[in-house]
Amino acid sequence: MTREHIDYIISLCPSLFGTKESFSIGCNDGWVGLLTNTIQKISQKLSEYPECVRNTFLISSIETVDGRLTIHSSEYIKEIEDIILDAETESETICEICGNVGSMREHFLSYVACEEHTEVSNVIEEQETTSL
Repeated sequence: MTREHIDYIISLCPSLFGTKESFSIGCNDGWVGLLTNTIQKISQKLSEYPECVRNTFLISSIETVDGRLTIHSSEYIKEIEDIILDAETESETICEICGNVGSMREHFLSYVACEEHTEVSNVIEEQETTSL
């Protein structure tokens, strides 16, 4: 994911992401829209909890695992986990490269791509893990 997109995602709710040492993103730019919606939903839901809960909940990483978006957090809160699970499921229908409608592809790895980005090399070249 590009630095610009990472900075944008973090700017939506900086308190969700902790420090540079405790957070990383390892997915492609095509999921920026999905991540934007997800972070906004998480932030909204957390605002309904007491400050002691809000202060301990962090997203530790966002990555691609077996072709799906995977979001790891520091605390289990059922309503937040439901939001995360919905996003992870939705990621299976969104091209990792461009954000258009896609489907799961299987070559020597699993990934989600539209018809234009079916080549696995597109996914590998675009994806890099970035720590803050």
